[in-house]
Amino acid sequence: MILSAIMVLVLLEGADTTLSPAVVVSIKDPLEAGASLPGRTAVHLREIESEGMEKPADLSGVIPNLHIPDYGSSMTSTIYLRGFGSRMENPVMGLYVDDIPVLDKNAYDFDMLDIRKAEVLRGPQGTLFGRNSMIGVMSVETLSPQSFQGWRGAVEYGSANSLSVRTSVYSGSYCLAAAYRHSDGFYTNEYTGKNCDPSDAAVLRFRFGRRLSDRLWLGNILSASWTMQGGYPYRQAAGEEIYPVRYNDVSGYRRLYAADGLKLLITAGSVSLKSVTSLQFLADRMDMDQDFTAESMFTLRQIQRQCAVSEELTLEPAVQNERWRRRSGIFAFVKGNDMDAPVTFKQDGIDRLILDNANANIPEYLGTLGLDEREFVIGSNFDILACNLAAYHESVFLSGDWQLTAGIRADLELDRMDYASDALIHFRLVPAMAESYPCETEYSGRLRKPSFQVLPKLTLLRDFRRGGLSGRIAASWAEGYRAGGFNTQIFSDILQNRMMGRMMDLCGVHIDGRGDVTAENTVYEPEFSDNFELGGILAYTGGDVRIAGSADVFYILGRNQQITVFPEGMSTGRMMRNAGKSRSAGAETTVSLYVKRFRMDASYGYTDARFTRYFDGNKDRSGKRVPYSPAHTLSVRCGADAGRWSFFAHLRGLGDIYWDEDNTLRQPFRLTVSGGISYSAGSFRVYLRGENLSGAEIPV
Repeated sequence: MILSAIMVLVLLEGADTTLSPAVVVSIKDPLEAGASLPGRTAVHLREIESEGMEKPADLSGVIPNLHIPDYGSSMTSTIYLRGFGSRMENPVMGLYVDDIPVLDKNAYDFDMLDIRKAEVLRGPQGTLFGRNSMIGVMSVETLSPQSFQGWRGAVEYGSANSLSVRTSVYSGSYCLAAAYRHSDGFYTNEYTGKNCDPSDAAVLRFRFGRRLSDRLWLGNILSASWTMQGGYPYRQAAGEEIYPVRYNDVSGYRRLYAADGLKLLITAGSVSLKSVTSLQFLADRMDMDQDFTAESMFTLRQIQRQCAVSEELTLEPAVQNERWRRRSGIFAFVKGNDMDAPVTFKQDGIDRLILDNANANIPEYLGTLGLDEREFVIGSNFDILACNLAAYHESVFLSGDWQLTAGIRADLELDRMDYASDALIHFRLVPAMAESYPCETEYSGRLRKPSFQVLPKLTLLRDFRRGGLSGRIAASWAEGYRAGGFNTQIFSDILQNRMMGRMMDLCGVHIDGRGDVTAENTVYEPEFSDNFELGGILAYTGGDVRIAGSADVFYILGRNQQITVFPEGMSTGRMMRNAGKSRSAGAETTVSLYVKRFRMDASYGYTDARFTRYFDGNKDRSGKRVPYSPAHTLSVRCGADAGRWSFFAHLRGLGDIYWDEDNTLRQPFRLTVSGGISYSAGSFRVYLRGENLSGAEIPV
């Protein structure tokens, strides 16, 4: 597949995005002396726009060992990092946008409109960032009126009738930015003959920031986004053969997300207090043909309405001590989610999943079971409440070229779910029953899931300098965790089994095992990791040459690793399961080279992630590779300026990826090439870009 695009970029005033030293951007800037730390990679505004990075998934490979595949919609914005990740529920990497924590994975896929910097901190960040930052954190800074003044705008058009329009204005203390994107889609559903992945999206951001006095700075960021997509160009695989996209029921995703963050920076004497308060709202709907075939089996419609409030306070000296830098903080959030997830059984699903199974257990002399309904709904409603309270402290001790960082976090989480599932069908045993009999099944209750974690961290750094050469070596150990939760998608299977058991009881037939699985079986535990890391950075500047590089090796021990699985047989959903123990070992390296008008950025990551203990009651998968996460990521980006002309090329590599726990399905390592040229004329810049110029077909 070849994609091309032309973009016109307008900068009416000022191109300098260097922040004023009087403005504090992040409340969690590193306390260590010196800005560079191993395991940190940043991408800036000029790179993001010149290379056409539209969403976080475009950072895959650019950040070593980071893979954010496109699984078909913004809801399935899955993240894999250093061998850990999952296709559903809680992520392994936290996301902060302008210091505001994004509290639901469904909002992780966002438009990178006027992003000044996107930085990924690899390795557990639990001490400062807490839950779901088990393997890393992405910190995103949007362009602010304190760092840029003027107008910006862009129009882009490409293959698949892809259109992007962006505009923003920065004036005084205010900023207003907006964007709209459209695409006809790239994947054809052979059943309908139409593309199954068209998309439309819009985003709006209002930002204000002003120093009200010598002691008080106030800022507010209000953002809203709307997304409407077709979705899920999933294909079935049988051995080496992969079948085309072909399913009969409507699938797609819609989302409305809004977040407002209020930031206060207060200086009172020798103390600096920083506060970030956020209010978040998410409403979305997913429609999915869950069997992804041309048969009428079953469909899912999941509707969520979420509200969340978070508060974070940090306290540190207004002027840090030369030998002891320190920061303390508290964090809390409350998130409520009202979810409806009805599963509709259709004729083929009724025949194969219910009637065939039931009639196989009914003696012939009693007759044959049949249903009046050609389709019926298993209704499921979930009221999920998550509450989190944490306190943390971090200190950095400095002595000459040595720095020791020590941190600890106490994290308490209380989760609760009220569930209610129901179904009504009418059945008849022919010829034993003269008329149909109603069978109503209900299942409701409440589950609670408390958890408490203590997350420590230790890092030892040593700096060295010699002439134009400078560097840093670091060794660290840290713990991280990912929150547990509830497998809501399995409730339709639970009710289906109970419904079949009730029908059989009414027919006088007993089937062992029906109804054995209860709501308690849907709870999965938090996941934990111990990360050991050794790395260093090296930089040289001399004349027109500047080169910087980093390298690190890591070893991660995982406990209760959360793995997305599909239950045996024709299930109506997937579920999260704890896989016992696992380990991930690997290495990462990055290199940046600047010679006059030429630049090159390269990164490579290697991960060997395996289960060390995983027995699910049927199979022992100890020693198998952890699925979905790639063994290798590669990115080489080159660019050059020649007067008004600029050129860039980007080589990406990804693989091997195993698609199942038994390691029977594998995607080998593959390369893609993209590139482009641009021409500048005053405030205007015109781009011509191409993606995947080799036309490689790469399943996600």
